[in-house]
Amino acid sequence: AEAAKNAYNKAEESKGKTHVLAEGVADEFLYLQYKDGNWYLRVDDPDKQILFNVICETDGVEEFTVRYTDGVDGQEIFADQVTNNLKYGDATPAFSGGTPTREGYTFTGWTPSVAEKVTGNATYTATWSKNETGGGGGTVTYYTVKWNNYDNTTLETDYCTYGQMPKYDGATPVKPADDKYTYEFIGWDKEVVKVTGNAVYTAQFKAVAKEPADPENPTDPADPTKPEKPQKPATPEASGNTDAEKSEVPKTADANDLMLWAALLLAAGTGLAGTALRKRKADSGK
Repeated sequence: AEAAKNAYNKAEESKGKTHVLAEGVADEFLYLQYKDGNWYLRVDDPDKQILFNVICETDGVEEFTVRYTDGVDGQEIFADQVTNNLKYGDATPAFSGGTPTREGYTFTGWTPSVAEKVTGNATYTATWSKNETGGGGGTVTYYTVKWNNYDNTTLETDYCTYGQMPKYDGATPVKPADDKYTYEFIGWDKEVVKVTGNAVYTAQFKAVAKEPADPENPTDPADPTKPEKPQKPATPEASGNTDAEKSEVPKTADANDLMLWAALLLAAGTGLAGTALRKRKADSGK
């Protein structure tokens, strides 16, 4: 209730004038309602309603600037005409100064040509042709030929008569290198032709990829470590390799053979003895 009362009081104070609400103060917000084509303070008592003229603006809408300039260095032919707060699609404001005039020159138009609608920030620069008196007493018209760099800075301005072939006499245009490329001048954006009016030529460049840069302080690789010469392993000593051990170790195969032959001889001897004994018994029995 207190907030509504404060809002109503602010509305009463605002009658017939513009009131700017303090940003961030809640009890200064005015609650409005739209009725019969008008905005009113929303209150319970209709007799206390106050009519407001409400102007609404949309936040976040980009605004643009249009500028007209005379294009003459070191001299002001006319003051720049600047129009701000233009929206996309608005009609481009016209130059309010009529046809510009300049002593010794004839105005020949705007560069670039004035667009019908606003699509972004724009600067329109007046162009001039130089007037000179010929030997026969007539007037000779000179046209302006500009030679611009990649960023539209003017490198050279020439004044040429109708049908004259313009020629660029300045230093070779340059475009700074970046991290990846250097740039080589390759000519102008269009063919240079004989003058029939004001003209602008813009430098063109070819991107050339940079060679990989050598390190500023390269480090020599370390020499590889020479491997150690492998050591010949010691010959293992087998058991019984010494002469003393050899003499003490019996030859198992030879011993077995001797025992076999001894057994055979014993068996043979036993057999012969038995045979002899049986024979003697037989003889004694006769």
